[in-house]
Amino acid sequence: MRRAAVKSAALAAVALVILVVALQTLPFRHGVILQVWLIACGGLILLQLVAATRAPALDNEPSSFERALRSTPSPPERPPELARLEREVYLGMTGQFYLHRRLRPTLREIAEQRLRDRRGVELDSGDADVLAALGEDGWELLRPDRTEHWNRDAAGIRLAELEQVVAALERIQA
Repeated sequence: MRRAAVKSAALAAVALVILVVALQTLPFRHGVILQVWLIACGGLILLQLVAATRAPALDNEPSSFERALRSTPSPPERPPELARLEREVYLGMTGQFYLHRRLRPTLREIAEQRLRDRRGVELDSGDADVLAALGEDGWELLRPDRTEHWNRDAAGIRLAELEQVVAALERIQA
């Protein structure tokens, strides 16, 4: 910055000397000479201002604004509850054991809450309203006396069946 100030002062001195010499050699054109000198000084000042503002832009370090523009936002994290539920669905589809131990309790909890809040009935009551709301597949999966399968190799629930049960749960209205 100090170097730019010294350079500007030197240029101003040179411009002043040129003005004095021009006024001495061309005495009849004082107005035009003064206007040309003012335009030249304005141009020199403008060049110095451009050089001063350009110097920080030539630094190797990007500004905080440039860093913010270049940074890529991290992808949104999946909620842990969603990951847990996906895992339960996958395991419930792979085997009866996981269907009964992992997915079924979650589905029962959802069904109990929806039936209680929207229809005022309990899931385990076996009421006709519960059977109508859940449908045959839903009742078969969620009924309280459903037997547990100890065969880990037995197939789990099919996707089409699970979709029907979830659709039935979504349809439960007051």
